[in-house]
Amino acid sequence: MPCVFHGVPIIDIDSLAEKIAADQCEATWKPSEISHLQYTSGSTSKPKGVIVSHENVINNCRDIADVAGDGVQHTVVGWVPFTHDMGLVGLLCLPVLMGFPFVFMQPSTFVMRPHLWLEAITKYGGTISAAPNFAFQLCAQRISEARRRDLDLQSLVALFNGAERVDASTLTQFCQAFEACGLSANALLPCYGMAECTLMVTSRRSNTRLVVKQLDENGKLHDQHAHRLSSVSLVSCGTPTGTTKVVIIKPNESEVLPSGDVGEICVHGSSVTPGYLTAHDHMQTKTHGALVCINGLQYFRTGDLGFIDNEELFVTGRQKDMIILAGRNVFPDDIEKIVEESHEGIRSGRAIAFSINVDTEEKLVVVAELANKFVQISQDELENTTRIAIAQQAQVGLHELCLVRSGELPRTLSGKKQRQQCAAMYKDVWNRSLESKLAN
Repeated sequence: MPCVFHGVPIIDIDSLAEKIAADQCEATWKPSEISHLQYTSGSTSKPKGVIVSHENVINNCRDIADVAGDGVQHTVVGWVPFTHDMGLVGLLCLPVLMGFPFVFMQPSTFVMRPHLWLEAITKYGGTISAAPNFAFQLCAQRISEARRRDLDLQSLVALFNGAERVDASTLTQFCQAFEACGLSANALLPCYGMAECTLMVTSRRSNTRLVVKQLDENGKLHDQHAHRLSSVSLVSCGTPTGTTKVVIIKPNESEVLPSGDVGEICVHGSSVTPGYLTAHDHMQTKTHGALVCINGLQYFRTGDLGFIDNEELFVTGRQKDMIILAGRNVFPDDIEKIVEESHEGIRSGRAIAFSINVDTEEKLVVVAELANKFVQISQDELENTTRIAIAQQAQVGLHELCLVRSGELPRTLSGKKQRQQCAAMYKDVWNRSLESKLAN
């Protein structure tokens, strides 16, 4: 056994007699005691072990159940792995705590055959499910018309879309693809959360309209009907759940920003966890270093950027991933979407944008996976197409488009893009190439 378990009593449950096992079922615990460890995804830094208390889990699950709605005999259907907070809390702890039936499938099964997710919802009358944005895109693109005829999605009342930035066009495509299957647009609930807040922080409610805003190159807000090439569509992630409070502050400061201004998202509430597991002591908690006091309350600084408009949260990206070009803040998600839609030779969801320093000036670089059927395409053709699309839609210049083979982009176990890791890999290759040229 690992030394960390030295002296810890271990019970072989299978060998216990029925009566003894029943006696073992009753446990005493305090709300502040540790429920479990949830490791962060590692998309922007080394994964950290978040210590989640019983109180955190109970409060967050009750908030999720409240969003899903009372008066419904809920059944949870899912495939998101339990190593991810969405799978562990939203798809396992929720039904266990609330007494809902639960149907689960292997994540690999969904990736290979995405139709089985929706078929399970049809077969078992699923009312609650959750998945990252890419799953909705995968279903809309890969589930055939013939398979859709056998689907019945009328039972769904809470289909949460979270864990990565929610895309407006993906929601539209998903609704259009499965409207004939009885899917209600009211069931699609964009949400926002993170492991340090147990899971959910904000969510849309089914009785509210879906709000999409446009953010132009100057950071100004427009309604969704204001079609501008330089604008980016942002989907509302709804309002705070339960007693959770959300404010936007100026990055690296504690000044609360007014409605509509982009800044760092800060969260206060009973779902905010006490801290991280330290590297040297397996039993001690290291409190979150990113705390700020606002109006007498301690808020957790998420490191995510966004704004609040009419009490609804819009997430724009990660502060660490922000690209600054000629004094302008550029979100990598926006550049990546432009690149992915500029040419069918780029795999959907397989582009990473970041900046490098060239002669004291920040330059934009995009690394993208090439679709298998386009392996013979001209690099110049793709780069020119991409360069024009970025210039027209984002008003920034592209320094280099680097094409890699399918599956080579660094991603976390939950599928999130590792932009910092990708940039480091690119710079390493770039530096070695530069050293080789100087040597010659």
